[in-house]
Amino acid sequence: MKKLLKTILLLTLLSTIVYLPGCKNKWKRMQTVQTIRLTQVLTNNQLVVFNKKGETIALYQPASMLNNTNNNIPRPYQPGIRQDINNIQVKQMRNNFNALAKLKSSMKIRILKLMKPLFEVLPTVINEGGSYIDFEDEKNKLKLTSLVNRSKSDAIISIQQTLGIIESNSKDSKKYELALKLKFQVADQEGFIGSREIFVESGIVKEVSGGNETVTEQDVITLIEITSKQLNEEFSVIK
Repeated sequence: MKKLLKTILLLTLLSTIVYLPGCKNKWKRMQTVQTIRLTQVLTNNQLVVFNKKGETIALYQPASMLNNTNNNIPRPYQPGIRQDINNIQVKQMRNNFNALAKLKSSMKIRILKLMKPLFEVLPTVINEGGSYIDFEDEKNKLKLTSLVNRSKSDAIISIQQTLGIIESNSKDSKKYELALKLKFQVADQEGFIGSREIFVESGIVKEVSGGNETVTEQDVITLIEITSKQLNEEFSVIK
């Protein structure tokens, strides 16, 4: 029996040794990439709630609206369409909306800046009219090929970013922290190369005020600075 087990272990070890050299590291293709183009940026249009692992557990719903019967408004953060909430709550919702807009515009600029020392970054061409294409999904293989061909670059990159909060409740208070999940995908003429995902906590912890969590544009700027440092490390690794 012991001899049989030794034989099985030896065969397993040999198969592993044979297999490892055959593993194809798709990221190696990035070493030959000289030109790259950003083609997609997807940003959530409503704050989400994360757990500490960075998993989305819910869409953020303002506490002031949870018990409200008039919940048929598609975008509650738009001011002027609700008469049953006070001015402070309207301001908080507007802040959240502006923060998401700030993230979309500013992070795109920052990502392009981070890539410039590594690649020749071609002008951004965002497919505004089309739906977001997941590079990893085999069903999108033809769409991805078309996107790469139209880009006229060695590789393309897409960004998917989700802004949200991490809630922490105690008997005395309810607090929240701003956080961001960012995923980028890269592809070339051969198809999907790889993806990286990072989850960043801002360290900005606030107490809930007026029944709502509010996020300011300055909060987003701070979060972008922290995220940029991690992104810079990620880009350095893949290149």
